[in-house]
Amino acid sequence: MSRPRRSPAAAAAWLSAFLGVHSGVALPAQLANSDSSLAGCLYNAGLSPVTMAMSDYGSDSAAYNQRLQPEPTAILYPSSHDEIASALSCASQTGAKVSARGGGHSYASYSLDGDLVIDLGNYRNITVDGNGVASIGAGNRLGDIYLALDEQGWAVAAGVCEAVGIGGHAGFGGFGLPSRMWGLLSDQVIGYDVVLANGTAYTHLTRSSDPDLFWALNGAAPNFGIVTTYRVQAHHEPANAVTYSYYYDSPSSSEATDALLAFADFGNLSAPANLGMVATTGTNSFEISGVWYGPKIEFGSVIQRLKDDLPGGYTETVERMSWIDSAKHLAGTDDLSTHGKMLVSRDSFYAKSLMTPSTIPLERTVVQNFFEYLFTSNSSSKWFVETDLYGGRNSYINSVHLNESAFGFRDKHLTFQLYASSPTYGNPYPAYGIPFVQGMYDTLVDGMTKYGWTNDSSSPDGYAAYVNYVDPELSFDEVKNLYWGSQYDRLSSLKAVYDPTELLNSPQGIRPA
Repeated sequence: MSRPRRSPAAAAAWLSAFLGVHSGVALPAQLANSDSSLAGCLYNAGLSPVTMAMSDYGSDSAAYNQRLQPEPTAILYPSSHDEIASALSCASQTGAKVSARGGGHSYASYSLDGDLVIDLGNYRNITVDGNGVASIGAGNRLGDIYLALDEQGWAVAAGVCEAVGIGGHAGFGGFGLPSRMWGLLSDQVIGYDVVLANGTAYTHLTRSSDPDLFWALNGAAPNFGIVTTYRVQAHHEPANAVTYSYYYDSPSSSEATDALLAFADFGNLSAPANLGMVATTGTNSFEISGVWYGPKIEFGSVIQRLKDDLPGGYTETVERMSWIDSAKHLAGTDDLSTHGKMLVSRDSFYAKSLMTPSTIPLERTVVQNFFEYLFTSNSSSKWFVETDLYGGRNSYINSVHLNESAFGFRDKHLTFQLYASSPTYGNPYPAYGIPFVQGMYDTLVDGMTKYGWTNDSSSPDGYAAYVNYVDPELSFDEVKNLYWGSQYDRLSSLKAVYDPTELLNSPQGIRPA
């Protein structure tokens, strides 16, 4: 959420009142010297951070995942590259680490993990030129982006949750149901406005103007700079969008197994690029749903190839609608706007992800064991499993070469999100929650390892993980392998060039070579 920025004069007045200067109390030495305290340095630079002593701190520092609640020293809401550069200078002088926050939906609360949080909520500009190049401020959320582009007949491929910010989403990839025809959100980015760790600011940085830095930003941006504007090549809105659902109420493990295998096989071999697909498993349900971005008259023949292999007993729903209405449908809301709203909801949860190789399909016995684990768990947590179709022979995602983008993997098939909230969606998070999710993962990975999957993520037979579903339980060796694969060494070398002191730091960030 954007908040008003205090002027330097107001900041000075607040500081005087807060420290008791008005009553003759001297400014403490640790704040009087800008080199000795982060807050003091920021104030002396004319900036106005939110700090722990302020009444706004609790709401401003509230984590989306309540299970993990960092306590940053200061939160800043800059409005210019100069202010960001000054803040980075203060962090460097005082040995503070910096995190950037866009939408604030980091699964591990990493956008709050720094000593200094640079919140980009004041960067809410969205403009589109006649060629469909959208300049999107890094403080925007997806719902507002969809609405602004729709007004001029443009669209992008990105996620379904309207409250997710573009910053981390595009910064680390950004998958949505249209991604099989248009790519990840990062694949659609053609330029950046960015401030590097040393304070150097770039406007309209492109692949041709700085190939190495563009490559690093395009899939690993938060490790290399504070991006303030993404320049995205938008697409003409499809004339038609057809939403569909094949829903099973209280399926058996065998029925869910048959349905997921049919989904996976169809997605790998037959699904056109303009068919977005996701399979969702809940406590008593299994559903295949998505959007066909094409004429409804063609949808029936396309989806029939899937239906021929599905077990019976499902409820079918098919509806034609506009592009923007399909975005609302996927988000589960009639109002995509997030202006003036705080986080739509908070949660207390743990999640893992699994990206599967395209070369070795899921084995029936393993999938059966997976569903039996889920359906007999008796867990009181609020859990779900979401399985997105990333790849397949027609997917744009897998047509992009690793040399074009820092995103780790271009040869995977499915991406599982394994997710469990507390019974109340709040704290405390139950002790069984993490082992329960880990058990989901182990059932798939350990089972499929017997059929040839390997933990070398860069191998055609290797499994991996999706960095935007960040898992704080991973070791750093697992982070390097599962999130980045063969891309890590180049990223590490570039980190040594652009941020050798790790000013922009998170527990799972790229480390300099």
